[in-house]
Amino acid sequence: MSRTLLSQRLRQLEAESIIVRRETNGGHEYQLTDAGREFWPIIEALGRWGVRWIDSLTDDDLDPAFLLWDMHRSVDTEALPGQRVVLEIHFRDVVSDVQDWWLVLTQNGADVCQHDPGFGVDVTLSAELRALVRVRRGDISWSDAFKRGTLETHGPQELRHAVPRWFRPSPFADVERAHR
Repeated sequence: MSRTLLSQRLRQLEAESIIVRRETNGGHEYQLTDAGREFWPIIEALGRWGVRWIDSLTDDDLDPAFLLWDMHRSVDTEALPGQRVVLEIHFRDVVSDVQDWWLVLTQNGADVCQHDPGFGVDVTLSAELRALVRVRRGDISWSDAFKRGTLETHGPQELRHAVPRWFRPSPFADVERAHR
């Protein structure tokens, strides 16, 4: 989905009081209103249906910003070490200004940064964008992606091995795909 279309849909949902926009540190996030929470089972059912029946990934589905925004919301803060961790994500198959990203992970949550946040990088994840999207969707496991070489980590061994544990699976990762 293009950013323009996403923006239009978010504005429409906000106008219909399904979501509300809240300012956060350096940005904003959208939260469901009471009406939106009541609508949640329908949204979840549509998501499960989409994952089950729409199995192909087109280039339009490969958006680093959307992927990392989704991943940052799935951080398992209890799996993190006690101190702040800066995870640099390098998309080696993306040729543009969105090739490098940073996630600043703390016990209080995670921040997505499109520019170096100025802290030292603790561990780097070098990834093919499609592979990381497939891991997030639950199509392949972290270990399979590492074995295939489509994901690699660089840094201290204990952090390299911990990266997959820092992210809870997508809520749709367990949806069985239809075989068409």
